[in-house]
Amino acid sequence: MAATAAGNPVAAGSAGANLPAVDVSGVAPCAQVIAYRVCEQSSCDGSAIFAAFQAVIADQVDVVNFSISGGTNPWVDNDRLKLDAVNADVFVAASAGNTGTAFPNPVGTVNHRGPWVMSVGNSTDDRPNQGANSAIRLQVASPTPPEGPLAGNIQAYGMGSPLNPATNTEIRFSTTNPLGCTANGGYPAGFFANSLALIQRGTCTFEEKLNNAQAAGALGGIIFNNVAGVPAFSPGAATLRAAALEQAVGEALRNFINTNAVANPAVATRVNTLVSSRLGGVLNASSLRGPNASFDVTKPDITGPGTNIYDAFVAPQLFAFLTGTSMSGPHVAGGAALVRAVRPTWTPMEVHSALMMTARRDQWMPDVVTPATPDDVGTGMIDLSKAALAGFVMNETGARFTAANPASGGNPRTLNVASMRNTNCVDRCEFNRTIRNTVTAATSWTATITAPSGFTIRPIAPFGFGGTTTETHALRVVVDMPEGTTLTNTQFAEIRFDEVNSLSPPLVWTVAIRGSGSAGLADVLLKDGFETLE
Repeated sequence: MAATAAGNPVAAGSAGANLPAVDVSGVAPCAQVIAYRVCEQSSCDGSAIFAAFQAVIADQVDVVNFSISGGTNPWVDNDRLKLDAVNADVFVAASAGNTGTAFPNPVGTVNHRGPWVMSVGNSTDDRPNQGANSAIRLQVASPTPPEGPLAGNIQAYGMGSPLNPATNTEIRFSTTNPLGCTANGGYPAGFFANSLALIQRGTCTFEEKLNNAQAAGALGGIIFNNVAGVPAFSPGAATLRAAALEQAVGEALRNFINTNAVANPAVATRVNTLVSSRLGGVLNASSLRGPNASFDVTKPDITGPGTNIYDAFVAPQLFAFLTGTSMSGPHVAGGAALVRAVRPTWTPMEVHSALMMTARRDQWMPDVVTPATPDDVGTGMIDLSKAALAGFVMNETGARFTAANPASGGNPRTLNVASMRNTNCVDRCEFNRTIRNTVTAATSWTATITAPSGFTIRPIAPFGFGGTTTETHALRVVVDMPEGTTLTNTQFAEIRFDEVNSLSPPLVWTVAIRGSGSAGLADVLLKDGFETLE
């Protein structure tokens, strides 16, 4: 993780590098790294985390990465320690979390909900042939198409190079070596010739399973999970085209193959594979996501590259492909370190806002065809080509973060952050935000609003700055719920700010609304058709 955030460059062909044709580097190479050990084996002691954050403050670090779970009650749990760090001028990135035994369903289980913490999801980057960029469907073509979990199109998840589209291709499963591990004897030569290999997760690495299947002639490998939930797999350096299945679907397919082999030995089980691809910006199926049901702040805040990341590993391998929000979090932490180096006067929350407002919005769900929402990816994928160029930023104080605690009567909706959320908007709701200029030349800004039909956002008047970086400007965002409207599902809008002379990249705020509209909306003061703060 430290290598992902700040690892020094390693030239292609260096000793220990598994990919001799590839140069590798952390996001902020040569940055000074301090590692605080708070975990033993698979558990992380709360007192050790507390001591680490006290050391973070004493050591005056600039950025912290926290690839550990938690933060669903942030005014009370260890995310409260991160507020102390932010107050001490430390930017904090934390992993949104991954599916597993404790969280088999990613929806609504996002970690690190504290508005002072940058909660980071896991998306694919734009390297060619990143497996999670592929929408993969399987169809059992013969014998008679089954019912239950194998009926129709079966959702599969990309691993490394995606499966090729194919029609009526045989799929086989080894009952003598279901795990496909070398220690269990591997596979006989030609066992998977001209067929796909179905393999169970467990014991050995995915790379070893796929390499053994490839040596036995497989056209592709399909690994099914051995625990409930969406699989988060990384094929390592394996080159066999591959996909993954959830446990229930994989076990059903295994049983179907075995039953058919007994009942109809001369009739192979055959499948069709349907594949469509997209280069980058696809949310990994294992990434925990919103909605944040604790209070009205949208989480996660952002996503970073976290799928099939080539990272430092333990000896003797030294490097390995790893997947998870523990990989995307360090990408954002390293990115924040770079922004802080370029913009040393920006506060942690101003860096936080710049990263959010300049993120790439063209993000997709794991099926590759459904656009992701802010509840899935926040404002989108981190874009370091733009973050330090943000023409305005947003700050917030520790005192106001503390006062916003809902358990003490506070309201997180009022915080000065780059997203807005109200899940009980009746008739009209408002959000007040304050921005600070960062450009030393005069700027002029316009705002474009994109909202669904379920509600409207009143226009925001053009505004500008004179070129002094201490200038601030207050903006009010007013949402109207049409009479008779009831939104039971959260709907999303965007406010895009453009500097007319291109002195800044476009900046975006996200808006999430649920609620209703009744008769007799109260009028508010409008001036030249725009909402004002008079």
